[in-house]
Amino acid sequence: MNQMRSILLERGITVPQAVRKLRDALADVLATEVPVVSARMGRLREDMAEQWHRLDECIASLGEKFAGMAHNDPAARRLATIPGIGVLNATALVAAVDSRETFGRGRVLAAWLGLVLRQATTGGRPKLLGITKRGSKYLPKLLIQ
Repeated sequence: MNQMRSILLERGITVPQAVRKLRDALADVLATEVPVVSARMGRLREDMAEQWHRLDECIASLGEKFAGMAHNDPAARRLATIPGIGVLNATALVAAVDSRETFGRGRVLAAWLGLVLRQATTGGRPKLLGITKRGSKYLPKLLIQ
């Protein structure tokens, strides 16, 4: 998509970063009477559009596989019932966290993910520490919207 946007930008057509806006801009370019791009660039655009379509199909099939995995796994099925957690997040969490016994409480899991501050308790007095960069970098990106 970025390559298609850059080709259009070289021709003086600015397209915002959004899938729908790029598709609309490509349709407008093809609908114009005066060709904005040369025949070679048109063929390149068609080839890139075909690759884009194949990638969309591949992503859709992988999404179906993730949905099937989440449906067959009881832990992922339970996680998917939480609002904001879909099948992709559920399967990623199940893959990252071996079993729920790994973490004593939910707060420890959230600290491991880097969502909340780490906590050290001495003599019944909690001390909040910083957010570490330990753990998975992929999971917080999925969970923080």
